[in-house]
Amino acid sequence: MKKTLFISFGIMLNCQAFADDNSPIPKPQPETAPPIKLFIDAARDGQVEVLEKLLTEKIEANIKNTALMQAVINGHTNTVQLLIAAGADVNVDTTVLQNDSDGEKIILPPYLITAPVLEAQDARTSLMVAAQEGHVEVVKMLLAAGAAPHAKDSRGKTAYDYAKDDNIPMRQLRAMQKLSASPEILARQQKAVKNWNDIAILLEIVMKTSQENQP
Repeated sequence: MKKTLFISFGIMLNCQAFADDNSPIPKPQPETAPPIKLFIDAARDGQVEVLEKLLTEKIEANIKNTALMQAVINGHTNTVQLLIAAGADVNVDTTVLQNDSDGEKIILPPYLITAPVLEAQDARTSLMVAAQEGHVEVVKMLLAAGAAPHAKDSRGKTAYDYAKDDNIPMRQLRAMQKLSASPEILARQQKAVKNWNDIAILLEIVMKTSQENQP
């Protein structure tokens, strides 16, 4: 019994000492910024519901642009549509993705540098990336949102050039044919080749039309 009282009394003393301490008790600070990595990852993985929740917070314009590039790379049409509606700039290129809103150079964490297939100095736009990756519907969405078909990267290539010249599926198809791949695999690869060809035709038409409409 005495032991129990002693312990209780000790606890009371400790609580009283803590209460008499004049130093303010630190309060948990509210989160002032949304989890950027979660936002970028959600765009990459096509998690529309996660993005919708995060968009209720203030998201920097450049983070939206970077998220758009991630969604474009992976061909997530619903995510691309959501980010465009949220104000992502379809004409921002990979060099701008590493600058803040005032144009000052900033250091972005690795997960914000879009994807390993891109280099910042390439100055590629979302339209170029969509064309290179063979995402037909994404290309159509970007064009409808005002993506510039005549924009050029650091090597002077347009989205049309990426669709026409960088036809990776065609090279892969030829390799598969040499290796006598199964009919199912060849059929899937032929569909990918068709996507690239469709994009090239679409972009060629858009570029010619826009040139004709120029005064």
